[in-house]
Amino acid sequence: MELRSLSASSFPPCYCVKRRLVLLTLVYLLSCDVKVPPVEAKIVERDQDTFECLTEANPDANVTWSRSDGPLPQSAEADGGKLKLQSISSDLNGLYQCEASNQYGKKHSQLYVHVPSGSCTVCWVIFGLALIASCVVAAVVYYFKFLRNEESPQRVPTSEPEEAPGEADTNI
Repeated sequence: MELRSLSASSFPPCYCVKRRLVLLTLVYLLSCDVKVPPVEAKIVERDQDTFECLTEANPDANVTWSRSDGPLPQSAEADGGKLKLQSISSDLNGLYQCEASNQYGKKHSQLYVHVPSGSCTVCWVIFGLALIASCVVAAVVYYFKFLRNEESPQRVPTSEPEEAPGEADTNI
């Protein structure tokens, strides 16, 4: 017999009725213990930084968390069915999986975490320094190319042309 989509709470108490010919009906209350593998594993968000893997099973399922590319990062803590992301940073990025299992079966569910990289303080500092350095270089180039030439004395042309080197006065 195969049972699908059932949980431990799906079964009412079992009764056994035995009749005798003496018009006496005896009712026996029996305890039914139906073993059920995890029906599903469902991840729900409890807080902004806490997730829980929920399942129904009999006996109760053990829940474990893992990450597809290796062990959980130090800033992620698994405690039973809960996964707590302690410090929100990009090292948390990845695919997480919860596994609910008992001796009768197991189910998986996955959670993808992506923490967008916010403002990079070091990047902005480097950008600012590079911008200041470019302005200083541009000011130095401007000074040497334009202003320095205006401050230096300029030669005033005379009415007599200068002799070219090597030419002698040939008027005798």
